[in-house]
Amino acid sequence: MHFRLPRHKVCLYAEQLGNALVLCYHNLWILNGPKKEEDARMLYMKFDGKTSDIFLVAARDIGLEPNEVLFCLP
Repeated sequence: MHFRLPRHKVCLYAEQLGNALVLCYHNLWILNGPKKEEDARMLYMKFDGKTSDIFLVAARDIGLEPNEVLFCLP
């Protein structure tokens, strides 16, 4: 990712994605039973043409096109 996008944008994206994941899933993570609600925490990235919105929103929030980010990821 660092070779295709500026390092600053990559760092911002990682931070934005981390914050979005914590905000989105903090109510669904049960420390005493991590298997509970595991289906609700599934994320898709370019799987059968599906990508979870959280990846796309994090990219847009920092001014990147979602396709730019997806192109850099496996």
